[in-house]
Amino acid sequence: MRRRLPVVYRSALPIAFRFNKLPNELAKLGIEIELIEPLALERKDFYLTHEQNFVDEILALKKPNGHGTYSKDVVEGMPFVCGAVYRAALKALESGVAAALVSGFRHAGHAQNGKGSTFNGLTLTAMKLIAETKVSRLAIIDLDNGLADGTQDIIDRLCLHDRIFHFSIDAANSKGNSSSDDLMSTLLQVQERLLDFKPEIIIYQAGANNNPLHRHEAYLDEDQISQRDSFIFQMAKGLQAPIVWIPSEMPSSSAQPGESDSLAFDLITFEEACLVFDIFCRSLANEAMGVVDELCRLQDYRSASEICDHWLGKYPEESDFWILKGIADGHQGNNLMAQNCFLEALARRSDDGVALANLFAACLNLGLVERSFDMISRFISGLSVDQREPVFDKVDEAIRQKLITCDQLPEHFSKLLSQRGRV
Repeated sequence: MRRRLPVVYRSALPIAFRFNKLPNELAKLGIEIELIEPLALERKDFYLTHEQNFVDEILALKKPNGHGTYSKDVVEGMPFVCGAVYRAALKALESGVAAALVSGFRHAGHAQNGKGSTFNGLTLTAMKLIAETKVSRLAIIDLDNGLADGTQDIIDRLCLHDRIFHFSIDAANSKGNSSSDDLMSTLLQVQERLLDFKPEIIIYQAGANNNPLHRHEAYLDEDQISQRDSFIFQMAKGLQAPIVWIPSEMPSSSAQPGESDSLAFDLITFEEACLVFDIFCRSLANEAMGVVDELCRLQDYRSASEICDHWLGKYPEESDFWILKGIADGHQGNNLMAQNCFLEALARRSDDGVALANLFAACLNLGLVERSFDMISRFISGLSVDQREPVFDKVDEAIRQKLITCDQLPEHFSKLLSQRGRV
């Protein structure tokens, strides 16, 4: 059974509208996800990180909500927005990784808000996990645009430094590490510090860093975003720390001429999570299959087989990789291995005519004529007329090459060929 990525999402949240495109885009990429409803936090949960009067006034619509309004819809949505991060963290503790399609509201401090942030979902999640003794210490890694001033304010005011490790990329950039070339060096230093801190979960505020005009911002292209996120997920895996992440807080609709659409960067983050945590992604699988096809065309069958081995380690249920590996192994003379690969493919998809056709050929190459027809007889009835065509092609080819004769064809199969005008 394929592993699915837990994604906490609720379309009706007015302050999470910027993420409404993501589920459909993830489906287009063929990423296997498990959509989960957020949990609603209670008023007392907000008191864990925010000053009580500050919380009460916002909920009573007596104080601006951080978005420049007193909107009741925003306030009523906050328990679900912050609860989405918390729910995703719980899923990450179960499965190792999860995502929440909401804002982290990292600019909300202990008793102040603004910059589009109401209550700080990152520290709320952290403190609720600690209060419920689900973890004793954790890390918040923030690589999004702008200084995570609210998160740091809460940690400083509540003296949480021994419980929460916090890193904000903009804090590092403001100290002079402002070029993208410095990013990996900076993250390696973060990794060293985390080895000592030993977080029991990582909350990752991902970022698109999509505006090269920001003064302290390291502009990253798609390759650098890919490298960065791969490192973060590999780091979490190496630390044996579950990871929950929140996409960029920069909505795609805000992109200006000359800026990149953050949605594309968010999708890269999801793809890197799939690669590291072996979650099926059709677009990545298709890309790898294209590479294998090209290697086979160049007759580099050894490399093709090795790539298939790599991807089968991630996606053992993907029958197309078994077929491609069988073809590559067969061309190297490993017909027994090829036969087993085609059987593995048919075990996963019994109506695959290409797998059956290649299994027939592999058996013939092993000199197992009777077995080759036994295999056809075993699977042919489950194939549609079109799905049988590759099998008929292989039989015709074997007759032309005099590997078999028409007299050797089983009677029922000979009739099938006759009906198709093949013999």
